[in-house]
Amino acid sequence: MKIRWFEGLVLGITALCAAIFFLCYFSSNLSGGVVITTDRGAGAEVSAKVDEETVLDLNTATLDELDELPYISRSVAQRILNYRVKCGGFLSVEELLNVKGISEELLYEIRPYVCVEEG
Repeated sequence: MKIRWFEGLVLGITALCAAIFFLCYFSSNLSGGVVITTDRGAGAEVSAKVDEETVLDLNTATLDELDELPYISRSVAQRILNYRVKCGGFLSVEELLNVKGISEELLYEIRPYVCVEEG
């Protein structure tokens, strides 16, 4: 069976796409990327960016401090700050659910690290 040139091209492009996918997937996991799981079982991994005693006030935390929270990327940290400015501050930690990129599962994971001080 003879493979035509365009069949070879399609196979080559498919192989290249698969290689790029696996390279990106495995390189992010090897370089300390965070694996988010909703199951808090033995396989759950958390980036140790902040220590367990650190609790940030959502109304005073800086961009760099929010970026250090587990599972929070710099872009989500910026959206938290934007929401704080737009709405005049947080009244409760649950208000984080109004920020794009914060799900109930993510809120569950970061809740030990954040608070809203009454002031």
